[in-house]
Amino acid sequence: MNLQETPDWIGTPRVPGETQFMVDFTLPHDDGRYKLIADGHQLEIKAYEVKPGAPKPSLRGTSFVPGESLPPAISAIFADPYVRAVLAQRNYKGLF
Repeated sequence: MNLQETPDWIGTPRVPGETQFMVDFTLPHDDGRYKLIADGHQLEIKAYEVKPGAPKPSLRGTSFVPGESLPPAISAIFADPYVRAVLAQRNYKGLF
């Protein structure tokens, strides 16, 4: 997972609460699919994991540790016009 690259796909964001935000994304040159979860002022990235025989993929943690500045991949997600419109429509009061 190289967060220095810009995502090549950003899914439909979900805003289940005033300070919660979730969106799926993929990165170029990577077969994985990831979920960005923002809850208040905390960021977390989970990776989808396919388990043989399971009807749906499950989520597992990643080694992402938020620093003082956001990696380009996460900045690009929050700068996406559709994501910004959904956050504005839902009165998102979290990290961004």
